[in-house]
Amino acid sequence: MDPQISPTAAPLGPIRAEDEIRVWTPNEGNQSMLESVYNAHLLAWDNDPVLDYFLKSAAASGRMIERGTRTACSAHPGGVRLYTTASEQSSVVTMPYPSCKVPIVPALLNGFLGLLFTQTRTWVRMARLLYMCDHLDRLKDQMAKEHGEYIYVWTCCTTPSLQNRGLCNRLLTKACADADTKGLWMYLEATSVDNRRLYLRHGFTDWQTLKYVEDMPPMQLMKRAPKVLSTE
Repeated sequence: MDPQISPTAAPLGPIRAEDEIRVWTPNEGNQSMLESVYNAHLLAWDNDPVLDYFLKSAAASGRMIERGTRTACSAHPGGVRLYTTASEQSSVVTMPYPSCKVPIVPALLNGFLGLLFTQTRTWVRMARLLYMCDHLDRLKDQMAKEHGEYIYVWTCCTTPSLQNRGLCNRLLTKACADADTKGLWMYLEATSVDNRRLYLRHGFTDWQTLKYVEDMPPMQLMKRAPKVLSTE
């Protein structure tokens, strides 16, 4: 999933030291680095059409994504890979799937029940959210059957004050290059038109569209085939 990202964003001027790319796992980082990533997740989810449909506020959306990221990092500290700027204020979080699978619905019910009860807009939408999450898990399993283990892009996010500088664009470029080196497919969910345009530029293609009822914004599921690397 992803917050709003400008499809035309580009770095302004030379790359700053705090914007240099780091690639690490929760095992390799320290707690302060992880907390910086988690805090950025709390702030970066304003105006996300799909999450706004289910939850009452951007703060609630941020808390849900932040807790999901914590759960994934805790469950698979050696498998989750974080592509971050040196400041940890922009990040792309990936994991190999299904070896680092974190079933969404059990995670929601175990760790997010209070958030669901208090921050979901209506009971009906809470039920739809749980159904959607279960459906997503099934579709991700289907992708694994079709393509074997692949790279699941869990989140792409940047602290609001640093958005529109092309940071996620650069991080995603690195993540895609790493997947190509390993010959692995990639998968992600686009929750806005602008984000879908960005992902298309990186070689992702539309796979399926989730839209369960008329008033729900569509979620575009996208996948990317690995590029054949030259051996010359």
